[in-house]
Amino acid sequence: MFLEGFGSKHKHQGLQGFRQFLTMLSWAWILLPVVAAISDPDWEAFKHKYQKSYSSKGEETARYQLFKATKQRVEHLNKLNGEPAFGITWMADRYEEEKYKRGHRKPKGFVPVAPVRNSTGARTATAVDWRLTEAVTPIKNQGQCGSCWAFSATEAIESQLILASGGRYDIALSPQQIASCAPSTGTYGCQGCNGGFTEGAYEYLKTVPGLANSFYIPYQQSLTESTETVACPTAKVEAMDGPMMQLSGGYAAVTGYSYAVKPCTEGSCEHQDLKGLAAALEESPISVCVNAGVWNDYTGGVLSAAACGPMGADYQDHCVMAVGFNATAAKPYWIVRNSWASTWGMQGYIYLEMAKNTCGLADDATIPQVKVDLSEEEAQEAAARRMAMRRAEHSVPPRQRDSRACHSAADGRVRIEVLRCYDVFIEAQYVNVVVDMFNGGDLVDGLNTHRRAFGRVPNAQLARLAKQMMSAVAHVHGLSIIHRDVKGENFLADRPDIGDPDVKVALSDFGTAMRIEKGEMVSGRVGTPAFWAPEIYVGTYDFAVDVWAVGVTTFILLTGALPYEGEDAICARPGPKGTNDLTMPFYCSQLGADFLRQTMKKDVSDRPLAKEAVRHRWLTTQQNDAALVDECPPEEEVQAKSRVSQYRNCIFSALGGLTMYCCSALGYCMDSMCDQNEVEAAAARWSSKSKASTGGSILGVTDKDILEKQTTDLTKQISINLMEHQVSMKQ
Repeated sequence: MFLEGFGSKHKHQGLQGFRQFLTMLSWAWILLPVVAAISDPDWEAFKHKYQKSYSSKGEETARYQLFKATKQRVEHLNKLNGEPAFGITWMADRYEEEKYKRGHRKPKGFVPVAPVRNSTGARTATAVDWRLTEAVTPIKNQGQCGSCWAFSATEAIESQLILASGGRYDIALSPQQIASCAPSTGTYGCQGCNGGFTEGAYEYLKTVPGLANSFYIPYQQSLTESTETVACPTAKVEAMDGPMMQLSGGYAAVTGYSYAVKPCTEGSCEHQDLKGLAAALEESPISVCVNAGVWNDYTGGVLSAAACGPMGADYQDHCVMAVGFNATAAKPYWIVRNSWASTWGMQGYIYLEMAKNTCGLADDATIPQVKVDLSEEEAQEAAARRMAMRRAEHSVPPRQRDSRACHSAADGRVRIEVLRCYDVFIEAQYVNVVVDMFNGGDLVDGLNTHRRAFGRVPNAQLARLAKQMMSAVAHVHGLSIIHRDVKGENFLADRPDIGDPDVKVALSDFGTAMRIEKGEMVSGRVGTPAFWAPEIYVGTYDFAVDVWAVGVTTFILLTGALPYEGEDAICARPGPKGTNDLTMPFYCSQLGADFLRQTMKKDVSDRPLAKEAVRHRWLTTQQNDAALVDECPPEEEVQAKSRVSQYRNCIFSALGGLTMYCCSALGYCMDSMCDQNEVEAAAARWSSKSKASTGGSILGVTDKDILEKQTTDLTKQISINLMEHQVSMKQ
């Protein structure tokens, strides 16, 4: 051995050093997977989508392990559920204590003593959705505080106040007051951000003037980190009904509460009164407490009892609000509102399987009692408005048929996307056509209702609607019929909420339709000009105009605006063959943007047939986590370093080289922040586009006022886009 030549001391030191070397080598092998770069496309896509960054490689490795565990859990839950309802969300790399908070806790030995409400009668409606009325206030966000019980009670009180007053008192109330002030002793047992229960909230409110509005006592718990419960503003609560009440705003006086159905306090709770719960929901929204252990991974669809887990009272950990049900869906469901912000689930809502007491929905269902002082005349008006709201929430789809389809008014073939004609008869000067009844109105009505209640139509749902619209057009084209007035007003929905995944739409109003042969061209400017394809202005056209109109309708459902304003914009040449001048919002999915550009090709020879468009990937693949358009202007070839730099380029392009060194409306000097080559290239591209659309360069405009107005308008639009982008980043 080479160590034999050394003395005993050196030999010992040599062995010790060798052992230290081996130890270090073994640790290196152990640590190697930790510091090695992670090669996982899903992980990279996740980080990009949710703008994730980590303080060190070690932290990223730990977060990646959580991400992998989430993927496995999601796959397992979807198998249990029988259909997709779970997915990768922004919480996929978070520890349990960092996720959305739950906080339902009842004091040990609590005995329910409140009465059980006797609903006015057995359930008669097949679908109820209080979201379609003013009785449901906007989605709230409890943040990193276990105050769900306070939010559930607050939301239920808001709904009862609106119903009791007929909408006269539509007030956003204060969950902070309940979370901070409900006592932790005696029969209350509420611990603020550390948990509580709705019955304790109601009992507390019986001892004070009422529940204040959210401006008088705003929510102060952190939305991003766990903090101590804010102290109770006792002086404000005591002064709520004092001489300054008119300045401090309204409040809700709570006199008690009742149970919608008999509560379950022990055991499995598998046999709760679900019919009674549905009957109670016909009268008003209801506060409910549930087992929400798997809800953090929920992304949309109907959550089954099997996937949600135990429904017993011991498993309840979260309080929310039931706002309706749909017994006509292929898989009937309860509609439940959460308080985890509108970015969670289906814009703040979740659907629970209706056939069972899913998640323990019926274990602890409460209805607060609110006192409202109204004159006799006001009370009569409130009663009438309350009845109107109850009629509105009965969203009953058209009667179900064995065929689940409708006949085309033009032909006897069966088709679900086209309205079926039953009879035609003449009465006095009117021709009466008997068709399917669609209670939801047209798509324009549905879009307005959805945007007021939820905001934009989700990408996946927009694809479902577009598929139905294009399928209807493909069907009538297969019968050699051109519609010539395809638009949102002529698509009828079977329910008011077009965001419902089960909504069905059908093409109607064949007043301008005509039969033509393949290859035949027709003329005549009929229908609605805003939906006309360029070739209608030229003079002759064929089936392709209906495909264009479906594209326009889909764009309106996406943005709420027309893609082109007026004949000049519609007929303007887009540029080289194969290009498209259609500007897409950044929140549109890439596949959705491609569908819109294909269907609105200005060169009719490039536009697909309806039967081809209906097979587009956007319409035939799942769109839950589709990538978004991230470009400005559309079809930009130069990849900008960030969206801010893209908007800078847009500003410089609008100026068209008028100045390369100036301070813009964004409030900082641009010349020090822009890459010169990038700016010049962008200016050249936009200069060429402006020539194609206006007949000359922006710099060729001689009227200074026109130039300044164009620049001002563009800057305003960029500011709006920047604000929208900042909001989307915060969400």
